Amino acid sequence: MEFLVCAAIFIAVVMLVEPVGTILAMGLLMLLVPSLNAGLSAWFIGEVPDGMQGRLTSAVSLLAMAAAPVAQGYAGLSLQRWGRATAMAPGVAAMVVSALVVLTVPTLRRIPRASEFSDPANMNRI
Repeated sequence: MEFLVCAAIFIAVVMLVEPVGTILAMGLLMLLVPSLNAGLSAWFIGEVPDGMQGRLTSAVSLLAMAAAPVAQGYAGLSLQRWGRATAMAPGVAAMVVSALVVLTVPTLRRIPRASEFSDPANMNRI
């Protein structure tokens, strides 16, 4: 549910015209995103076998770090050329697609609590 709230706030940021509204919405996102990341990280650690933890963490980190300079380059070029709303369109599209995936894939909605990660009976739920 928290992801859907973040997606809605991100989409609202595109529609906000006043800088103060944008700053407040982005600030609210910065308060919500760490808890979402913590939950996903806990699930990742609980589900990935111990022998694969380092490799998968490295792969995820590499993708995230590689995306940062690409995103900054895209932001600079697209903001200058097309303006804020058009520049943010790919981010909005990604959030909409992600929200649809969260709503339609049952296994994502049935992630067990951290205390149940190692319980083999819960592996059938996922």
